[in-house]
Amino acid sequence: MIEAKPTAASGGAPASPPRPTPATPTHTAAAETAPRPVEKQPDPTAPIDAATWERVLELGQSKAVTAAFLDGLEFASCEGDVASVTIREPRQRQFVEARRGSLEELLERASGRRVRVEFMLPADSGSKDTGSSREVDQATRTEAEADPVVHRAMELFDARVVDVEREPPSDG
Repeated sequence: MIEAKPTAASGGAPASPPRPTPATPTHTAAAETAPRPVEKQPDPTAPIDAATWERVLELGQSKAVTAAFLDGLEFASCEGDVASVTIREPRQRQFVEARRGSLEELLERASGRRVRVEFMLPADSGSKDTGSSREVDQATRTEAEADPVVHRAMELFDARVVDVEREPPSDG
């Protein structure tokens, strides 16, 4: 059986007052339309220089992989719309080359114009990178691949030997 609650009108205890409805919403429309920080628009006529490179590094910090990739590079110069960038560690050349488009996109965002990237190796490693892979001779490759650790790494990572560095003999 359902029974009605006594109300003040029926002579019973006073009914609980109606809950007030908020006169203002819990969030304001102003908060929804608050301006986001505006990214400074680069001047496309400004030269691409060390300051532009710093902006590229800032933009690249949003992703760990990109930040690590940029950490291995150094801005050298820019002539026209061709930026020369030095690869600090020559062994990273293929890794860097595979991400050329990402770097060009970051440079475009930082400079306001399309920029082509030309990679260079450090001065002691030779001049500009021609893009051809430095291959080791067959005898050296075969010797390296015979090493059990190298052989296992090749299997695990589906890799191949592209360079062999010999350690200098130890003095002990």
